Amino acid sequence: MKNSRLTKWFVYAVLFLLVCVYPSRAQTAPLNSDKGQEPTPLERELAKFDANKDGKLDEAEKQAFLTYRANWRTEYIKKWDKNGNGVLDPEEQAEARSAWRRAYKEKLAAEAAAKENTPPSSPATKP
Repeated sequence: MKNSRLTKWFVYAVLFLLVCVYPSRAQTAPLNSDKGQEPTPLERELAKFDANKDGKLDEAEKQAFLTYRANWRTEYIKKWDKNGNGVLDPEEQAEARSAWRRAYKEKLAAEAAAKENTPPSSPATKP
């Protein structure tokens, strides 16, 4: 019981940071792309909501982002909650994490292959 409460509060803390703290930091900091660097994943996500392309989120854009994040969380729980209790149990969390890691590794491999202009799993050819 105590462990599930701790997990629940940890999830709430992480969601608070993602929804409240990081968006407010990102809207005041200049984008890395302005400096000639690759934008961070958070900057890429926030850029989708920057309707006027000024590099900052105004109140309407911020509300759209927060609504998107809330809906995303609900859909995420629906996708991975196998027993339908509305909460991700440790087994469900582990399954979701492993699926995310697999997808992330595949994405990185595809991006690396695209930079090299070669297919991700090209067989070696012998002359």
